[in-house]
Amino acid sequence: MPYIQTFVSKSLKWLDLNPSDQPVALNVALGKHGGDRKSKKFQAKDQVRVTKLKSGTMTTDYLLARLARDHPGILSAYERGEFKSVRAATITAEIIKLKSPLDCLRADWRKASQSERVIAQSSLDV
Repeated sequence: MPYIQTFVSKSLKWLDLNPSDQPVALNVALGKHGGDRKSKKFQAKDQVRVTKLKSGTMTTDYLLARLARDHPGILSAYERGEFKSVRAATITAEIIKLKSPLDCLRADWRKASQSERVIAQSSLDV
């Protein structure tokens, strides 16, 4: 929550400094893939970060921004109500990748102790 409060307070401060007659959308920005890496502006020490979302978090805002950037068709389908949730839309877009039962079994098997493996193997023997 501190991030959201900081974002909102900075946005309101910007609006105070830049008044406008038109309504201003406070959409959360998500950067483009790649981008400028060689110009003087990029290499400047005082460069301001454009992305407002913390990458790697699976918040609704982040997922919606990813859909808007990478899969606008799926985003419009979500907005029409074709998906029950943002998560369902992002699974369809393969932003969230579900593990198969075999992948889960392999991960759990690696974590199991030797005695747990013996018990599991004996319960699988038919």
